[in-house]
Amino acid sequence: MAPIFTGNKFGFGRSAEAAAAPVYAISASAASVNEGSSVTFTVTTTNVDNGTTLYWSTNTVSGTVNTSDFDDSATTGSFTVSGNSGTITRTLANDSSTEGSESFQLQIRTGSTSGTIVATSETVTINDTSVSVFATGGTKTTNGSFTIHTFTSPGSFVVSGTKNCNVLVVAGGGGGGGGNGGTAGGGAGGAIYIPSSSPSSTMSTGTYSITIGGGGGVFSGGGDTILNDQSGTPFGSLTAKGGGSSPGGNGVPGGSGGGIDGDGGGLGSGIQPSQPGKSGTFGYGQPGGGGSGPSYGWRAGGGGGATQAGSPGVGPNSPSSGKGGDGIGPPIFGPWMPTSLGASGYFAGGGGGGSRGDNGQSIGGAGGLGGGGRGREPGSPGPGDANTGGGGGGHTEPGGSGGSGGSGIVVIGYLT
Repeated sequence: MAPIFTGNKFGFGRSAEAAAAPVYAISASAASVNEGSSVTFTVTTTNVDNGTTLYWSTNTVSGTVNTSDFDDSATTGSFTVSGNSGTITRTLANDSSTEGSESFQLQIRTGSTSGTIVATSETVTINDTSVSVFATGGTKTTNGSFTIHTFTSPGSFVVSGTKNCNVLVVAGGGGGGGGNGGTAGGGAGGAIYIPSSSPSSTMSTGTYSITIGGGGGVFSGGGDTILNDQSGTPFGSLTAKGGGSSPGGNGVPGGSGGGIDGDGGGLGSGIQPSQPGKSGTFGYGQPGGGGSGPSYGWRAGGGGGATQAGSPGVGPNSPSSGKGGDGIGPPIFGPWMPTSLGASGYFAGGGGGGSRGDNGQSIGGAGGLGGGGRGREPGSPGPGDANTGGGGGGHTEPGGSGGSGGSGIVVIGYLT
C-alpha cells in the first residue's frame, strides 16, 4: 500500500507522524540565597519524552563560584524528565571565608554536562553571611563598621590574616607629689598612636603579647605598656613609657614629664623624645609645668599630657596652680575609637598641680583632658582615671600624698 501524504495541490508536504520540536525552560525559586540555605531550579519541557536525561552546569556571573560554594562540592549534574518537568536543588555551603556576594546561573544541556545549552536560568545571588575571624584577644566589641579589641590587663592579640589597624598604646600615668607646700601633678603615661592610614599600620599573622603599665604612687612614675611582636612580623613591637612624677620637687622624664613643685621654681622638665622608626606615631608626651612661690612653696606645675605641656603654677598671690596638659582624643582618632573608652575617648592627660594656700586660698590645678587627676581642692587630690594613663593630682597641705596615676591601656581597631 502506498504511503499517505498530506500537502498542497502540488503534492509537497510532511509525514503526519513527524515529531514537534522540544522546548525547555528553567526558573529559580529565589533571586538570592544566603550561605547555608538552598535554591530550587524547576525545569519544564514540551515535546520531551518521560525518562529523558538532561544535564546541568553552573555558570559564574560574578565572583568566583566553584565547588567550595556548594555543600555537595558539585558544579555539574543530571536529572530525569518526568511529566514534562524536573527539579535541581542547590544548597550553598555555610563556610567561614569572607568573599563577598557572588552570583551564578544554572544552564540546562542535552547529551552531557558539556553538551548543547538549551535553557539558562535567571541570575541567583549568593549572600555572604560568613565573617572570617581576623584576630582574637582582649575585650572584643564593635563600633559602627569597626571591630575593637581593648586590653586593660595582660593578654595576647592573635592575628590570622593581614589588615591595616589603628593602634593605641598608653602607659601608666605618674603619681602626683606629696608632703609640704604645693606639690606637682604627675605626668601622663606615654601615648603611641598609629592610624590605619600609616604605612606602618599593617598587622599580619602572628601573636602580639601585651603588658599593661600600672599607675604610679606618690612620687613614683607609671609603668610601661608594651605591645611585643612575638612572631617577628613587619609591624614590630611598641613600648610606651610610663609617666613621670616629681620626687624632690623636680619633674623627671617619663611618658610625659612630671610638674615642678611650687618651691622648685624654673621651667618644666623631662620631655621624652618621640619614638623613632614608626611613621605615624606621636611623641610620648610633653613636659610638666614649672612651679613658683617662696621657698615654702605655693603653686605647683601640672604634669604634661600627650599633646600639651603642663601649665606652670603662678604665685604666690594668685590662686592658680598649673593645669595638667591635655591628652590625645577623638579629633585625632576619627570614628574608630569608641567614646566609651578612656575619659570620653581621651587618654593620657596630665595631673593638676597642688597649691599651698595663701590668705586662706588653696586651689589645685585641673587635670588634663584624658583622665588627669585634679590637684587638691580641698580634700584628697584626684587620681588619674583607670585605663587612661592619666597623671595623678598634686597634694596641697603638709603631710599629704598625691593622687596615684591611672593605669594604661591598649586599643586596636580595624574595619570589620
